[in-house]
Amino acid sequence: MKLIVDIGNTKVKTGVFDGKELVASQSYDAWCRDDWRRLWQRFPIESGILATVSGCPDWVAAETAGIPFLLWDRFRPELTLRYPVCGSYDVAKLGRDRIAISVALRCLYPRQSVLGIGMGSCITYNLVRADGRFDPGAISPGVYMRLRGMHTFTHSLPQAELDWQADTWPTPVPVSDSETALRAGAVEGVRYELEGFIRRYRAEFGDIPVVLTGGDAGYFEFSPKKRIFARPNLALFGLNEILDDNK
Repeated sequence: MKLIVDIGNTKVKTGVFDGKELVASQSYDAWCRDDWRRLWQRFPIESGILATVSGCPDWVAAETAGIPFLLWDRFRPELTLRYPVCGSYDVAKLGRDRIAISVALRCLYPRQSVLGIGMGSCITYNLVRADGRFDPGAISPGVYMRLRGMHTFTHSLPQAELDWQADTWPTPVPVSDSETALRAGAVEGVRYELEGFIRRYRAEFGDIPVVLTGGDAGYFEFSPKKRIFARPNLALFGLNEILDDNK
C-alpha cells in the first residue's frame, strides 16, 4: 500500500492507496508525528509521497529512512519528476497542488479537455487540454480568506464565521446584519465567480466537464446536468499517479 500526504496552507490531507483505489483518507488541521505513526501502524505502507507548499517537517526524513518515499517540496529543486501533462513552461515551478490536480484530470479525462477548480485557501483554475497540455489559469482568494481579509483590513467589520449546515444558501436579500452580509458576500461572490469563469472557459473550449476539488468543493457543486462535479480528494489521486510514474 502507498501513503499519500498533501500538506496545504491550512489543511493536511492523507490518503492510503491500494493500487489506484483510495482505501482510506483523512484531513487534519494540524498534523504531527503521532498521526503519521498511527497510519503506518494501521496499514502495511510500502512506499509513498509527501507534497507540501512549504517544507517537509523535520522528522519525516527520519521516519522514511530506507523506504521508497518521495519528499516533494519547494526546497528540493533538484528533484525531477515525470508528469503525464506538459506545457510551454516549467511545470515543476507551479504549485504542487495544481500539478497534482492536472495529473488527476488527465487520468480521469484522457481524451478530452477538462477544467479543474481547486477550492482551498485560494481558488485556482486549471485547464488540461485533450492533447495533455496543462494551462494554469487565475488564482483568487477562497471563502475563508475573503472573510478574514474583510475583517483584517477594515476598522469595524467583524470576523464572520461560516456554518455551512445552519446558514441558508443562497442568502436572502436584503440581509439584516453585518455578519450575514459578510458571509453572503464571500460565499455568493465565490459562486458568481465560478459561474463566470466556467462560462468563459466553455465559450472558448466547448461544453467541457468541470471538476471542483478541495475542502470547499462540496458546498459549490452544481447540478450534474451542467457537467460540474465535486471530487474533494482529486489532488490525492494525482499524487498517487505521480508516485506510480516515478517509482
